[in-house]
Parts: sequence; C-alpha cells; structure tokens
Amino acid sequence: MTEQYDSCIDWLENMLRILDKRAMADLITTLWNCWNSRNKFIFEGKADNTQTIWDRTSNLVSEDITGYGVIIRDNDGFVLEGGGGFMDTKMSV
Repeated sequence: MTEQYDSCIDWLENMLRILDKRAMADLITTLWNCWNSRNKFIFEGKADNTQTIWDRTSNLVSEDITGYGVIIRDNDGFVLEGGGGFMDTKMSV
C-alpha cells in the first residue's frame, strides 16, 4: 500500500474495500485491543506487552462467538454512547 491518507477513517474505509469480511473483523479486533491497552497505560499506568495484546485478540476471534457493537453519535459526529457484547452463537457474514 503506497497511498497517503489524511485521516484514520480514510485508511479504514480503504481497508473495507480491500479486505474480506473475516480479515476486516480480525483487523478491527486487533485495533480495539491496541486501543484498550493504550487506555490501560494512559489511565492506570500499566503497559501490556505485544504478546499479551496478540493473545487477547486471538482469544476474541472465534468461529463460535459473535460480537456486536453500537455507537450513538449526535449530528456533529460526537460520540454520545457506545456499547456491545458477545453471543455464544455461530453466524455467517
């Protein structure tokens, strides 16, 4: 990839076009775990090593568990609320 991106969302939108659904789900799960580790370091002063982040991501990526998430934004795009969870069920995408 040699494209230049002005923002992260531009890169993510391009990834949606390039990657298949399973690969995109793995990417988002990995990014989410990196963000959680970043927050843990910023707010608790605890740093996760790379292997811990990878192990956590690998445990979340499963054929038998379905994850879901919702983000609620106002008219300006400001995040008002968010949430999600997991269901023990197999679904196809």
